[in-house]
Amino acid sequence: MNYKVYAPNVHLFAFCLKRSANSPADSGGKENDWLWQRGDDIISKTLNYKLNLIRLLAKNKQSDNPRLSLKATKPNDDDDAISVQGTVSLDSQPIGITGFVYPLRIYDSYGLWLNLRRPEKENNFWLNLLYPKRQNEQKTEAVDIQLLRQLNPDNCLMLKEGDNFLGQTLLITAYLTPEYNPQDQQMLKKLADECLKAFFPENYTPPPFSGSSQLFGSPIFEYGLFSQISNYRHILVWLFRDEEAGKNFNICYQELLDLFFHRVKVVNAFQESRYAYQEAAKFYRDKITTKISETTNLNAQEKRLSATELEDLKVQAKSLPQTALEYTKTLQDLETWQNIINIHGDNYNNKIALIKSILPNTDISFLETFGQKNSHFFQEQIRADLRYVNHGSGLLDKAIASIRVRLEIDQVEIDRELQNTIQVVGVGIGTAGVAATLIPYMIQQNNSPTPTPIPFAYSLIFSLGFGVMAAGFTMGCLDLWQHYSNKR
Repeated sequence: MNYKVYAPNVHLFAFCLKRSANSPADSGGKENDWLWQRGDDIISKTLNYKLNLIRLLAKNKQSDNPRLSLKATKPNDDDDAISVQGTVSLDSQPIGITGFVYPLRIYDSYGLWLNLRRPEKENNFWLNLLYPKRQNEQKTEAVDIQLLRQLNPDNCLMLKEGDNFLGQTLLITAYLTPEYNPQDQQMLKKLADECLKAFFPENYTPPPFSGSSQLFGSPIFEYGLFSQISNYRHILVWLFRDEEAGKNFNICYQELLDLFFHRVKVVNAFQESRYAYQEAAKFYRDKITTKISETTNLNAQEKRLSATELEDLKVQAKSLPQTALEYTKTLQDLETWQNIINIHGDNYNNKIALIKSILPNTDISFLETFGQKNSHFFQEQIRADLRYVNHGSGLLDKAIASIRVRLEIDQVEIDRELQNTIQVVGVGIGTAGVAATLIPYMIQQNNSPTPTPIPFAYSLIFSLGFGVMAAGFTMGCLDLWQHYSNKR
């Protein structure tokens, strides 16, 4: 079956950080031109036209507005977009294509809104020949949806990871032709699937369908699952029942552009948070639990640690604070992504409120879902992650505290034993000295006529003996005192 639609459009909303990954943070750092180069590539491949987008930009523009067009405007030029046009071939027939490139700076990032479309009207060649002074336009005919593939040669509209690329949203719009029943949801879903299939090259797997709803009174179909967040791609197929949806889209296009930006920032932050959480969980499993186990084994010993074990414990006491610092940095990364999600989630909801004020009687519940449901889920997931990994910080703090207590206890015991040893040795030496002084007098008082050993030998032997006895007696007294002290 050949599916046809009227005036199909392809909108690319892509964003990257303003500064290159390897550039310094000061104002002299290198600007990130990756996005403008991708825009040139797309225009070159689709329309065979060399745009040279960078030369058409004024990146030094200043404004208090967080969203600023970077087009280098001319006098009396109020258009923020750069128009492009050309032809593509469909069934060997040239088809006129128009579009625009809207480069902008938005907060800390660059944005590119690129549009390629089959216009609703185009100039009538023969009428222009007959009436050259009149603007003669006629409604274009419906085209086969295979035209969408001609607008995406080599899948160039699906940008790959580049220099600080944040993400993108692809929006395909088309007016329904009379043969479609605008109330037949099953048929419209089939048409949306076929549009997506036609848009991509052969053998390319499109993102899976995630849901459908109504936006501005026309059916919209969404593709891309957050359960596949590491390979998430976001595509919308919006089928206009009438001109009302197109008019409302044009009325609040700036707000929709902001919505897509905040959405991309939230999704990108959640993607990055998954990597941060994996790093934190790995750190917790591989480093913290290992160190805690080693510390617990040493602390579990009731006897006093050996000199080697004590030295190992001292090494851990020095290394654990550094481990805690590294782990804290990992947790801070996770908290940073959480804050980004909170900020841009709030900004997204604020833009929703603004659109409601512009179009008060229009149902935009489809757009509200992301801010109310998905962004909230991301926040809750990170909170749960933090509850798990923060447990590691508590364990590290307890391990450091227990090591310090064990070191203090063992050190006190070592100091006490050293003090006791000094006391025992001191008593022994003192007693020996006193004995050495008294022995000569005792020898001189001996009136025995038998020869006596050399007084020095007597003095040495007796003084050592008295010194050893005094030291033993002192050691016994100290042990007895320590025994009764421990019992108390």
